[in-house]
Amino acid sequence: MGGSWVFARQIKKKTRRWKQGGGVTISVGPSAEAFYGSQFVELGTVKQAANSWLEPAFSANKAQVMDRFKARLREKIKAASK
Repeated sequence: MGGSWVFARQIKKKTRRWKQGGGVTISVGPSAEAFYGSQFVELGTVKQAANSWLEPAFSANKAQVMDRFKARLREKIKAASK
């Protein structure tokens, strides 16, 4: 749990709901700190070679990641629509 909690702090979520029309928008992405850290390591820089870890890890676990994401998204949509 400790590791996932630290990771969760680096994920920023923003939800907007419109009363008129019932629309909902959810944005999910890394914090600025996590974005720059992951991009520089993953893609490299002019002075540092790329050391890809995120894409290979996602590819190896894609089905599990997507199933969990869909389940949580359904929960959040259901809660937001109440």
